[in-house]
Amino acid sequence: MKSIGIDIGSSSLKIAEVVSSGNDVTITGVSHYPLTSKTDSDREIELVTTLKEALKIYKNEERIKFTLGLPQDKISLRHLNFPFKEKYKILKSLPFEMEDLTPFSIEDTIYDAKIISKDNLSADVMGLAVSKDFVKKQLSFSKDCGFDPDILSVEGFALNNLFEDIFKKIELKSTPAPNPEIDNLEDEDEESSSSKNTNIKIIKNFAPAEAILNIGHSSTLLVVRSNKTLKSVRRINWGAKFIIEALANEYNIQPKEAKAVLESSKGVLLNNKGSEKDLKISEIISNEIKSLGKSIYLTLLEIKGAHAVEVKGVGLLGGMSLVKNLAARLTQTIGVPCNPVLKI
Repeated sequence: MKSIGIDIGSSSLKIAEVVSSGNDVTITGVSHYPLTSKTDSDREIELVTTLKEALKIYKNEERIKFTLGLPQDKISLRHLNFPFKEKYKILKSLPFEMEDLTPFSIEDTIYDAKIISKDNLSADVMGLAVSKDFVKKQLSFSKDCGFDPDILSVEGFALNNLFEDIFKKIELKSTPAPNPEIDNLEDEDEESSSSKNTNIKIIKNFAPAEAILNIGHSSTLLVVRSNKTLKSVRRINWGAKFIIEALANEYNIQPKEAKAVLESSKGVLLNNKGSEKDLKISEIISNEIKSLGKSIYLTLLEIKGAHAVEVKGVGLLGGMSLVKNLAARLTQTIGVPCNPVLKI
């Protein structure tokens, strides 16, 4: 079976060809098409023209599937727990559970769910909600481009799949046995309980976790996993364009020229050795990375409180992750080791 994955970003179009056989998946080709149009109408024409041309080679092939990526900012995700584990029951209940958590009405929304863990009685779920109008527009756009998508995939889930065994069945999580010492605390009266409060030290154990940071052109995608399980997906409003715009303003040049300056630069300098220009570029990159780092730090702190997990390391993806010493500077900013993910 051959699958074609299509990802439409803010600055480029990417197409991946994947062949699967049993539980083996092989990437057989990747194409990258920079987008140059400045207006939305011109951009849509450019996308339709480019996709039509790029997909011509698959026109007469059989047993081929198309997957279209949906941008994360168009999707509403919520972490939920259900007192049952059957998928059909979860999908039936999901609209009512998410109605008050999303900006869409039930009638105007498509819902889906990813079961991330379950036991004999319940299931932890990542609930998904997306506007029907948006999905219709994506299907209409695909038709104009000459293909009919078999799957509409969410950016965050797709990124998570790179680090997850998608063929492995979800194992039942173990239910902790009751602890008599903890249970007895609930039976204490208020007087005896309050008299001990001065000596109580609240200790909470956080499960170790890892984060994957995909730095894009206009936004960054953060996926947090713990114990081989997806815990959270977040979109951060920061991308490579922030550095490019800062360089363009500093040297009074066009963004295209500023991008070339960034790509040919020595990246982040960790000392004061270098030419005046190299030091200035390093300073600009560092200042923007600090802005990204602040957002990451606050996001990880919020995820830590919500899911009782503590990120011990961050893997970096995207073109910006290859900028020299960017990982080191980000490590200094957020206090968590960061390294480029060169192999998956």
